[in-house]
Amino acid sequence: MLTPFLRRGNGCRKPDSQDNNLKGGKDLSTVVETVKQIVDPILEANHFDLSNIEFVKEGGSWYLRVYIDKPGGITLNECVMVSEALSEKLDAMDPDPIPQAYFLEVSSPGAERPLKTDQDFNNAVGEYIHISLFQKLNGKKKCSKGPLRPLTRIL
Repeated sequence: MLTPFLRRGNGCRKPDSQDNNLKGGKDLSTVVETVKQIVDPILEANHFDLSNIEFVKEGGSWYLRVYIDKPGGITLNECVMVSEALSEKLDAMDPDPIPQAYFLEVSSPGAERPLKTDQDFNNAVGEYIHISLFQKLNGKKKCSKGPLRPLTRIL
């Protein structure tokens, strides 16, 4: 069972700014990659999985969101522990890898998580899922739902 904690929004929002350049000449991909390198050892030590990292601007504020999980679901206390450890490591870095002010959020990817990686799909086999496509595929409808079946052949 997937247990959501601290998840806000519906996952369909777009950043307010399409500009990937940040203060100090950094870009979004650099920030995400730096955070991934820092958080991976924290997660590995606790047998957690990294689901996703987002660094987005909403309104006038920047948000660094780290989504973590583990088999059976992640707890609020585990999110707090990762948040504190990650915050401590980021604060100790010189120069600062994120030059502007931001809010750090660590949470479960939630029950309506996107399936992005092979591991995401493997973990969801047998689970009831909802699929939305941008356009019809082979003349069929754009939305489908039901239990995810394992891949038996590659088309």
